[in-house]
Amino acid sequence: MLYSSRFDLEEENRYPACISGVFENHNPENLSIFDNQYVTLFGEVIKYSSLSYENRPVLPRRVLLNNVIPNFCFGEYVLLIYEIELN
Repeated sequence: MLYSSRFDLEEENRYPACISGVFENHNPENLSIFDNQYVTLFGEVIKYSSLSYENRPVLPRRVLLNNVIPNFCFGEYVLLIYEIELN
C-alpha cells in the first residue's frame, strides 16, 4: 500500500490517498527497507476492474499474468511496479 503523505499513512486512509502496488512476479521480496521511506516508483497504472478473475469456484480474485493482485486500498486502479528507488 502506497500513500500520498505521512498523514494518510498514519490515518490509514484509503483511495485516493492510497494506491495498491504490486509486482509482476509478486515475489514475497523483503521490502521492509522501504517502510516509512519516501520512494520513487516506476511502473504502470492498471484499472483494477480490467483484470481477469482467477478460475476458482469460491471467492475468485483478480489476477495479472497468473498472479493474484490484491487491492488493499480499494481503489479503481492498482500500480504494477517495475522498480523502486529510495529518495
